[in-house]
Amino acid sequence: MDSRIEALLPMLPSKRREPFDSRDWIFELKWGGVRTLAFLEDGKVALRGQNGADLTGAYPELHDIAQQLDGNCGVLDGEMVGLGPQGRPNLELLRPRLHALVRRATQPPFQILHPARISIAEVQPSWKVNAPFSYQVTDVLALDGQLLVDLPLWARKNLLHARFKPTPIAQVSDFIEGEGTAFFDAVCDLGLEGMIAKERSAPYLPGQRSRHWLEVPALDVGNFVIGGYTFGGGRKKAPFESLLLGAYRDGYLVYAGRATAALSNPEGWRTIGQLEGLHTSECPFQEAPQVNRFSYWCGPELVCQVRTGERGPGGELRFALFVCLRPDLSPQDCLWE
Repeated sequence: MDSRIEALLPMLPSKRREPFDSRDWIFELKWGGVRTLAFLEDGKVALRGQNGADLTGAYPELHDIAQQLDGNCGVLDGEMVGLGPQGRPNLELLRPRLHALVRRATQPPFQILHPARISIAEVQPSWKVNAPFSYQVTDVLALDGQLLVDLPLWARKNLLHARFKPTPIAQVSDFIEGEGTAFFDAVCDLGLEGMIAKERSAPYLPGQRSRHWLEVPALDVGNFVIGGYTFGGGRKKAPFESLLLGAYRDGYLVYAGRATAALSNPEGWRTIGQLEGLHTSECPFQEAPQVNRFSYWCGPELVCQVRTGERGPGGELRFALFVCLRPDLSPQDCLWE
């Protein structure tokens, strides 16, 4: 496989608050899952997260996905989605898979592995898979050894639909053309996370955040860096009380607020086990927050997703609730909005 293909990373959207209509754009569901590139070659598959971490072992169900592509090698872009009742996306259903990857993913530098050298036949997960999931494929970046990123989006979409055969586990994600406002209204009515608007004529810009793609959130969820945690407050049996969160602005980690940890005890202790290995005597935030609890600072290496609720006048979080750790994301992906 060409070295340029091996080095591919996902293209990232910029944020936009309001939906819009345009014949020059298409609109897709923001699934709220785990962004994943699938490298397929000679019947084998390797899965890579947004930060380049190897996710192959977390999804043994995808061992046959290479058979769905008409061609001997290629690279797909999509999202791993946990499916709850009535097939509704639910990231929390992927939490056991993400927890299993946290320790390995937080040992930098990330090792970008050649897809052909990874065989999921050797993977024996230690956790039980009991929640259905789907790989929603949105793009094809390489096919038959040829890099496709310079083609316009509409041409890549045509190739994807023509050359990828859907199964119950992996399908091509649907989209609509032109009518972004009506699509966004439907997303909101269903209580889904949001939509992604993509310019039809745009190339694929690996590893870059671009205005050719626009994320329009419908729910207040966000990804933040964990810079510490508090404990105490009368919750004697809880591993910790809240997480101290931050996001990067102009190269500095800015304190964004706290998230309460509504976790079962086993999961709470697993999370605290990861944080204890990151203890530091130095505050990682640009300015130390005032915290009226016993606390530990942590090196800014772990990312988590939270439901953000409302925000204060300076953008700080209020009533945020922890969802799950995100070992597939790098701290630098968490930008102050």
